[in-house]
Amino acid sequence: MSTFFVSICLLIVGFNKNESKIDCSLEATYRVEYSGKNSKVLLTIDKANYPVEIKLFNLEDASYDFEKTRIIRKNDGDEFVAFDKLSDSTYLIQLISGDCKITLGGIEGIEVENSL
Repeated sequence: MSTFFVSICLLIVGFNKNESKIDCSLEATYRVEYSGKNSKVLLTIDKANYPVEIKLFNLEDASYDFEKTRIIRKNDGDEFVAFDKLSDSTYLIQLISGDCKITLGGIEGIEVENSL
């Protein structure tokens, strides 16, 4: 009887298990390009489920809002200008593709200094 009860419980738990596994294969790299007072962030995106929403967050702005947002429809593997005309600051970039979200810039952020 106890084996039967355990089997039924495992069967119920198995069917009610919430599979919330997200396949997040989105990959991206960035680099900052300085040219006078027009700094820009260039991105390369791989393995994305398009479209990809790209948000720029200014860490030094007290409003804590995303400063700029873009939608990329298709661009696998090609470098492109994600954001330009950036002021001196420290930024984070968030990429959203379906249920997958990644953030570029790490703890220290992406530093932009136009005086370089």
